[in-house]
Amino acid sequence: MRILLAGSTGFIGRNLLSHLECLPNTKVFCASRSTSHNDLKEELKICDIIIHLAGESRSRENSNAFLDNIRYTEQIINYADKKKRIIFTSTNKQNHLAYWQAKQTEEQLIKNHFSNHTIVRMDNVFGKWAKPFYNSVVATFLQGTIEAKPFQLFDELTPIDFLYIDEVMERMIELIHQPTSPSLLVWKGTFQIHAKGLLDMVQSIHQEYQSGQFLIYKDAFKQRLALTYLTYLPENQLILKPTQYPDARGNFIELTKNEMKGQSSINLIHPGFIKGNHFHHQRWEKFMILAGQGVVKLKQKFTNKVLSFEASHFTHQLITIPPGYIHLIENTGKDNMLVWMWSSLVYDANHPDTYADKI
Repeated sequence: MRILLAGSTGFIGRNLLSHLECLPNTKVFCASRSTSHNDLKEELKICDIIIHLAGESRSRENSNAFLDNIRYTEQIINYADKKKRIIFTSTNKQNHLAYWQAKQTEEQLIKNHFSNHTIVRMDNVFGKWAKPFYNSVVATFLQGTIEAKPFQLFDELTPIDFLYIDEVMERMIELIHQPTSPSLLVWKGTFQIHAKGLLDMVQSIHQEYQSGQFLIYKDAFKQRLALTYLTYLPENQLILKPTQYPDARGNFIELTKNEMKGQSSINLIHPGFIKGNHFHHQRWEKFMILAGQGVVKLKQKFTNKVLSFEASHFTHQLITIPPGYIHLIENTGKDNMLVWMWSSLVYDANHPDTYADKI
């Protein structure tokens, strides 16, 4: 399939291009307003389908932006055969009147020219690569929160419907591979939240990331929002300093934690030292010896049998620590010992669920 994609540098266009490039037997020609008339004309002759996503949605810097949108659509129409199939993205929003009126004009031009057309109306799409402070409130809140900018909210309790970009991509890919489709499709949002709730959620995600928590949530909207949040992080925030608890025995380094998924850490033990000698009631753990010489020992409370897992035989294997098992880690070598640890519960100093006992 040969696809002419207009608007490949925009938010939806970039996402769609990244999907189309991975499809077998698919060739994409990216058209823009800088594409020469001859190149555009020739490609429109040989392409199988036109996907028209191009268009300015804000006109602060260019008062003729919406008129330019119409002109570009007219240019495509002038060069394209009436029998070509075209998918054109539009809007339902009438609160930005000039933009909506321009889209209505473009819709009518496409209806009048192309016999096999599909107009897709959708609004408030969010996801990676949207432009902050332009046409996406989600992108604006994410970028502003990361940069600690203040917000002044208007209509903060008015519900807003949102559509996630990957859902749009699934629908769009399916639509492209259909030989024909309805002339008008309205893709409404699948999530609803008001501006204040959205900002509160964004700020909570930011705080949880900064504290080293796993961004894993049961709420589907918050999970997609967290994935989007990560794509707006600047380079200097891709690296976080973990919380560390050094002492004479070595160091305990917290990696990640989440109320649903527990906590993971790295335990560094100096030669000759022992860590542990305790058990838990409510939590269970997994250990993995990563480097060094030593032993992990377990003993179920009120029994005499001691299980020993020597590094020489159990390096890079997962050792399960059930509740009620006294356990310790001992470094018997000459170098530092590294043990990866996962706990089913995030450590809470007020309720540690850790009880001293010796093997």
